[in-house]
Amino acid sequence: MAERILTHLDDHGLPGMVDVTGKSDTTRTARAQSRVRLPVELRQLFEDGEIRSPKGAVVQTAILAGTMAAKRTSDLIPLCHPLPLGRVKFDTRMEHDELVIECECACHGPTGVEMEALTGATVAALTVYDMGKAVSHQIEIRATRLLWKTGGKSEPSSLAPPALKGLVLAGGTSRRMGQDKANLSYGDLPQAARAFALLSGFCSEVLVARAPDQDPPEGIGMDALLRDRFTGIGPLGGILTALTTDRRAAWLVVACDLPLLSQGTLEVLLRDRDPSSLATAYLDLSGIHPEPLCAIWEPSALPVCLSSLAEDRTCPRRILASARTRLLPAPGNELANANTPAEREHLLEVGA
Repeated sequence: MAERILTHLDDHGLPGMVDVTGKSDTTRTARAQSRVRLPVELRQLFEDGEIRSPKGAVVQTAILAGTMAAKRTSDLIPLCHPLPLGRVKFDTRMEHDELVIECECACHGPTGVEMEALTGATVAALTVYDMGKAVSHQIEIRATRLLWKTGGKSEPSSLAPPALKGLVLAGGTSRRMGQDKANLSYGDLPQAARAFALLSGFCSEVLVARAPDQDPPEGIGMDALLRDRFTGIGPLGGILTALTTDRRAAWLVVACDLPLLSQGTLEVLLRDRDPSSLATAYLDLSGIHPEPLCAIWEPSALPVCLSSLAEDRTCPRRILASARTRLLPAPGNELANANTPAEREHLLEVGA
């Protein structure tokens, strides 16, 4: 692989602008994102895409500030080239407790505009803090990142997230249910086989986690079986086994006992995935806690999970609650599960 060097340093190690005088002008675009966690006091003021604070309209002011900052990036970042931006566009939306700010910049010139997009998104996020602190100081500016850029010799370029693999947690016989929930049928397929089929539509590979002494669930071949290497710790054992089986992959983890889970709910989970977080998960039925067994666990979750295990903390829900997790609103009753025969009968009645 060719050696990569810092292009802003000359032969003597002194900083300087990169010489772009010999480069051709092309159309360059870039899009960056900042996420701002808003406390409940500010979320309550959000209506029709705007937050009305004592200082005024928060979102509109943030967009104006971000636009001005993008145009003045070379004044803020010393070795950036001044560029004639032809477009600065903002999109904002609320996702659970986060205001998502995206800034897209474009120009026709000799160098890229990712710094302009990143500067615009960052200053917009800072403006949200400034406008909102009159209501609460519990505002948290979270991840800022480049989403994509185009133009130039190495473009188009997208910052691809880690590859996604699927994991079905099929733990075996349930004491309360009195039988193996993975083999229960709510429709045409046993539950583990149904979950396997759902994940196969999204993942390059799907495995089914089982204890070392358990047979494969009905409808699952031996080649898809993943034997737990972390035993006696419940669902975290299967998650850790997957994360250590392929340390570069993210894992879409689904429990086998979610008979109401739909393809559409998984599509939303993938669409709103945040690879910079430890995980992307739905809130559970209470609307308060993360649901770890319908979630995308990123590779960065591995050291956190191992550290939690070393401290004898083995609850996946608590791990996600204490880490930086992207949380999505609960998808109705789709995360309902059945732990007893009576609960199973109820789910059958509501249309599983």
